Amino acid sequence: MVAEHFKRFTMPILAGMLVACADPNELSADKAALVLGSSEQLTTRSASALFIEQLKLSEAGMTAVDKALLGMDLAQKVDVPKRGVFIQLTPKGLQAAKTGGWVEDPNRMDYISRLGMAAVASMGGTPDPYLGDRSWDIPMATAKVDKVSALLKKAENLVEVSFSYDWVPNEIGKKILALAPSDDKQFGQKNWGQDNGGGEATLRLTEDGWRVESLSFSTFEDFAAGRQ
Repeated sequence: MVAEHFKRFTMPILAGMLVACADPNELSADKAALVLGSSEQLTTRSASALFIEQLKLSEAGMTAVDKALLGMDLAQKVDVPKRGVFIQLTPKGLQAAKTGGWVEDPNRMDYISRLGMAAVASMGGTPDPYLGDRSWDIPMATAKVDKVSALLKKAENLVEVSFSYDWVPNEIGKKILALAPSDDKQFGQKNWGQDNGGGEATLRLTEDGWRVESLSFSTFEDFAAGRQ
């Protein structure tokens, strides 16, 4: 009876001592994941989808990106007799591009093409209003650390880690992924995110705690227009 009472009394004290003695600078996998997740390299990493204002021969030629923006009233169709359908941003879409960090003309040839059209107009010609495409890279997903799979201590204040991460789609991204056929090379369920090879990073202990010193990704995916 006395032994049982002693056990009940001392166990919480011993547990408290173990917690108190734990090294606050010790780097666990969970802590490393938190450090990685709050780093600039991860918080600014995004997947993007390319949208091009251009003439389509028919609605059958529209991409999942086109359909997603149309469904959200960010783009509209303009029927061009005998030529097809022109897809362009609406005023709402142009505002979203301005406030949502869309990158205009990621392919500089679009911009150069429009300069050529302006030159035609300056010489008294009539430029084709459906050429000289404008384009945007639209952020559609952000990176989120899934787990840290390995930690290698290189020094008391230096640790190398291997990790995996997932893509978390935003509202536009969810719409694109929902509309894409399963075998779509960019956004289909069979392909989206499958080439994510994770990454490696070096974490250094500073006066302010653990910080990411360097970070690299095993693969640079290109399911969409690109990854930033």
